[in-house]
Order: sequence, then C-alpha cells, then structure tokens
Amino acid sequence: LASIAQATKINMFGNLNLPTNAELARDNVAEMVFNAITKTVPVQYNELLGVYYNENQGIIYSLEFNYLQTLGYKNFDLVYKSDTRDMYGRPATTWGVGRYNAGNSTTSSGTITKTDQLTTDGGLKPSLVRLQEKDEIITVPNAATYVYTDKTKEKDVYSDLGKTVCTDTAKDKDRGYTWVAYVNGKEVEEKVAGKDGKDLIPKSGTAGDKRYIYTAKGTQTEIYIDDDEQTVDVIEINYYIGQVSSVKEDKGGRYVTVKELSTGSSLNERTFYTGSYAEDDYVIYTMDYVEDDKDYVIAEMFEPEVVTGEINRVEKDKDDSDTYLRFEQDGTKYPYSFQYQGSTKNGESHQSHMVYDLDELNNSVHPALKTDYDLLLDPNGYVVAFREANQKPNQYLYVKDSDEELRDWIAKVLLTDNTSAKVEVKDELDGLDDGITEEYYHPQLNDPAPATNKVTFKKAGIDWVDYELVGGSTGTKASNIDQLIWKYSVSDSGVYTLKFIEPQKTWNNTEDKDTQWYMTDAKIETGKAYVTGTRPNADGTTKENNEFIVDAKTIFVDDANGKVYTGYKEVPNVDNANVAYVLNKGVAKVVFVLDGDIYDSSSVYFMLKDTDRETFKYDGDNYWDFDNAYVNGERQSHFYVRTNALNGGDSDRLNLKAGHLYKVEKTIEDGEYITKVVEWKDGDNDALPQALLTINAVGDETFWLNQYKEETVYKYDTVDGDDPTQIVLVEYDADGKLDNITTGR
Repeated sequence: LASIAQATKINMFGNLNLPTNAELARDNVAEMVFNAITKTVPVQYNELLGVYYNENQGIIYSLEFNYLQTLGYKNFDLVYKSDTRDMYGRPATTWGVGRYNAGNSTTSSGTITKTDQLTTDGGLKPSLVRLQEKDEIITVPNAATYVYTDKTKEKDVYSDLGKTVCTDTAKDKDRGYTWVAYVNGKEVEEKVAGKDGKDLIPKSGTAGDKRYIYTAKGTQTEIYIDDDEQTVDVIEINYYIGQVSSVKEDKGGRYVTVKELSTGSSLNERTFYTGSYAEDDYVIYTMDYVEDDKDYVIAEMFEPEVVTGEINRVEKDKDDSDTYLRFEQDGTKYPYSFQYQGSTKNGESHQSHMVYDLDELNNSVHPALKTDYDLLLDPNGYVVAFREANQKPNQYLYVKDSDEELRDWIAKVLLTDNTSAKVEVKDELDGLDDGITEEYYHPQLNDPAPATNKVTFKKAGIDWVDYELVGGSTGTKASNIDQLIWKYSVSDSGVYTLKFIEPQKTWNNTEDKDTQWYMTDAKIETGKAYVTGTRPNADGTTKENNEFIVDAKTIFVDDANGKVYTGYKEVPNVDNANVAYVLNKGVAKVVFVLDGDIYDSSSVYFMLKDTDRETFKYDGDNYWDFDNAYVNGERQSHFYVRTNALNGGDSDRLNLKAGHLYKVEKTIEDGEYITKVVEWKDGDNDALPQALLTINAVGDETFWLNQYKEETVYKYDTVDGDDPTQIVLVEYDADGKLDNITTGR
C-alpha cells in the first residue's frame, strides 16, 4: 500500500489515479510497469547529508533524470525516437528495441550526462537513436503543448508561446524555431504567400489583432513545441458531419460508407471500419491525408452529441463566425462551427459556414424560432447540424388538392405510409424566400403555352393560382401547393409544415439535393432497378423512353390500390402509369404511382359466372353474397362484395356483370369483405368480351397470344417456373354473352 501511495505521488501511474485498495486491471499493471522502467532511475541515499543522488554518478551531482540509466534501456534496450509523425501529422514517439549512439561513449553504462548528448530533460535525441523498422513496437502521439478549440487572436497565441518560440530561424539563427503546419493531415506549403506561409508564426501587439488562421470555432488546433530541436508543429483538425449510406462486411471486418454532408469535406475514401453505426445514422468524422496515396481518408468517427430544446435566441448573421443559439434567455450558448477556407473577407481570413439544416442541406439557414430542434454537436461542443425534433428523416407527401377553410389551409395528401388524409397545413412554406416572389416550372401544368407552366410563390406563402392542372378541368380552382411533392414535419397540434422540393426543367442525374419530377406512360418492372416512361419538358416537348434509377430503399406508393412497397425487388409490375417522384443524385427516393395498371402477385381478380346473390348487412354497409364467382381462377361459393364497391355506384342497383373481369382494390377483415373494385380493361379501354385475345400459336403446355387490334405479344408458360400461369377458360356465345367458365392448366 505504501508503494502504491508513493508511486501515485511521483506520477508513476500516469493519468491513472487509483484508491490504494483498488484492484489493478491488466492494462493498469502494464502502464505502471512501463512507466517504472522508462521514467525512473536508480538512486542512492547519503544518510550523513540526507540527500539522494544518481547511482554511480557521485554525490556532487544534483539528482537528475537520465534515460540511459533506466531499467528499460539498461535491461531491455528500449529506445524511442520522438521525431516521427502519427495521425493528422502529429509529432509522435516510436518505441522499440535498439541502441543509442552518443559519440564514443558506451550506450549502456549510463555515464552520459544531460550536458552531453541528451535533451535538456535527460531524454534521447532522435538523431542519435538507432532503431530499425523491424524492431519498432508502437508509435504514440506526443502530448500537445497548447490546444485551442476556439478562434484565437494571433497576439494571444504569441503570448502563450513566448517571443523566443515565435521567432523564425530565418530572422535569428541562434534563437529561432522552425515552424511547420498540417491541416487535416496534409503539410501546408510554406511558400503560399499571403496565406499560410506568411501567417504561420503569430504576431504580437496590434499586428496580432487578427485571428490566428489555424484556429476557428470547432477547429481543434494543437501546437507542439520541441525546445531541444527548436521546432514548432501546428496541427489543425476539423470536424465534419456525414450520414451512413451503407453497412457491409468483408474479410477485414464490418465497415460503413459515409455520405459527406459538409461542403468542406473532400474524402477520397469514404469507408471506415467500425462495429458501430447503422444506415442513415449521422456521424461526426475527421480527415487524415495519406501521403503515399495522395488521398484523404476518414481518420476518426464519433457519434454526435444531441441536445434538444425550443430555440428562443439566434445571434448574429448566418455567415458570421460568432453565431450561436440558445434554448433560453441567458441559457447555455451553443456556438456554430466554422472552418477556415483560406480566402479573405474584410482583410481577415474567412471562415466557412459549417452548420447544416439536415432537412435543407443546401441552404445556410438558422433554425426557426419557437420550434423544437435537435442540435448535433462535435466533440468540442460546437453545433455542426440541426434538425426539427421528433421528426422522421425524409418524410414526403403528395398534395392531391387543397382548399382554404376559415383562413386555414386544408390539403388532401398522400403519405408514404399509404395514408390518404385531409390535414391542416401551415400557410408559410419552408425552403422558399419569404422576402420575394419566386417562380418555378410545374411539371403537371396543362397550359398549351409551355412558357407559362410556372408555379408562383409570393413571400413563401400558399395562395390561389389561375392555371389548369393535368387531370383537372378548365376553371378548376387550384393552389400553388397542388399536385407537387413536399417534405414535411408535423407539430404537436397536428399542423403540417411543408418544405419545398424544386421541380427540375432539365435532366441532371448528379444533383446533390432533392428534386421532383413527373412521368407519364411509366413502366415499372419487378427486379429492374429503373423506371422508363415519357417525361414532359419545360419547352413543351417530351422525352420518350426516359429512365430514372430506383434502388433497394426507394419507396413506391401505389395510390390506386392503397399499398406501399420498399425497393425495386418488392414493387409489382406497373404499366401505363403516371408517377411523381423525387430524385437525389439521379436515384429515386420516393415514387408516387398516381394511376396505372398494377400487376401485383397478391392482387385479386374475379369473374362472376352469374349474378345470383343474396344481400346482407355488415358493419353498417350492404353487401352482396355471390354464390358462383371465380376468384383468381378458383370457384368460390361465398364471395362478399359491398354493393357500392364498383365506382361508388348506386347501392340499390346491381352494376357487376357476368363474364366481365374485375380487380379488387380494397378490402377489410383480411380480404374477406370487398369494398372497392375496378373493371379490367385493355389498352383501348375495352372490357371483356371485346378485349379478347386471338390465338397466335399453341404448343405442348404453352401457347402464344396476340392482343386483338394490336401486335403486342403475350407468351405464357402453363407448367414450368416458380409461378406458372393459372388458366381459366371463359367461353362466350356469338352474341358475346357468357356461356361457360372452367378452370385448368
């Protein structure tokens, strides 16, 4: 216990501070032993004089540290070189087994004194260490002399370091220090006049009133001073925000790929091996430069600290480096992060705005007042991003129609969970300038003069407009939010705030932001990572056989059938569709299928052999019970269809016909009760029997049909494959009336 107490006094445990009765872990013991053999020297004690002195060195010498007298060197030949570099270009120390060459002196006797070939504190000089690469054990960064995480004036840095250190060797060869700087791991060229080279050494007095260029809010600036070698190393480390786009594994382990959100980030390699983080997580990362490959890579990755509250104070301009937020008056300040960019502004090196609204990445904006936000902080407590609290990322909706009721705007919207609802929307639109009038191309305007196909927003507000929309009728009143896709958030009171997504006039598959588009005659195929169709252009022309990419995350919202599919492998085949969609870097994030022919493997088709039925009531609605229906090719004796299921028809009149094909669109009670059906028709809008196909060829367990009036070919496999065609033989008489229905293969 006494030994542990004494060892603690002399800092033998380094940063370890243990109670005397605490158990030592393996790493604790390793640290203690390493410190004991590399930081202590044997001493002798003179009882007469009551003094300690170095062993075998004589009482006339004062007690001093001499690394060559340590057990690490004398017993194990442990040496170190303090002139190596680690991550970010930091000065580092490499340990290993080697020798120390100090003139003609023996390197293991410990007779060399500090006045000979050792540093002023008794350490090893790098130039005298002989250490081969194969004998290296570990490299660890040195401890920084000064660390800054805020923007700091030159004269304040000068005051910390002192006049001697801040004197260049070119000015005073006897006293000067050699300076070098690294930014994100890459050495700064000193010859860059007027920027880094000129201002590398801080100035004093009025000349030092400017910000020292390697400091900034949120930037970690480390300064390392080596008095023996007379060198100064300035290390600038910046923090960036990104989002995990994928998680994978290989023989090296689990790794994530990061999408860069910070504009100052310039990664050449965006992967990072880690056991943490999932897709779509936001992460803070730093960059390091690999000299051999000339690449910037991710050096470290952190989970951002998140603080949540209602924003009540926003200080300064959004481009000012002193901007900060408060949740409460006189409460904690949350300063913005800024990054040095090297340009000048008003005579001072300019810092770039580094804070991002995760809902509007391309706009340098403040959060709205009186709104709850999550603030994402870097490891030093600076705000790097914010988002509205309690909101899911990437929420989209499609506005079908809107109306103004008692000065409140009500919109009929289609959500990505397939909910179609009427909601109250805030009349102030996000993502638009509330000080001017803006015009944008509207992909669904039905104006014969394409140049007028524009939607107007006055001061970012919702308003009535005078134009006709696709699918509408002349004179129909519309608003400037109708038939567009919007991002949105919802307040606690249920009011929707819409965020503008710009409609694009021309194709650009590399746009790194959300843009919205419209396509007609669209064709979607299960398992195909693209959608084809006709895209209207702003000049009135159309682009046929246009394509856009979909992926495993693309959300498909089938409005007609009330279903949602995620990914191109899950969405069913769709033909003749009108779709509105959002692209980001050319890939669709959401596709709203507004209408079209959906061929879902789970879809239900039926045909009545006759219209014999009984009527009954279920859950307040009248239903027909048909006793001779063929459902997906199988006869069913009880088939329940709500009396107004076809086009909301008259519930007192039968409007379903024998021998016609119908598709079920909506059901309740797990499909038992049919609430909505549509009649199947071909491309010429003909129903059966006019839409009959003619036989082109018949083979052994196969046949080939040509569609009547068209040359479209349909080939069927009746036996083989995972899902062979179900055959239902429907026979009509010469007058087109149903004669018989039979099933088979």
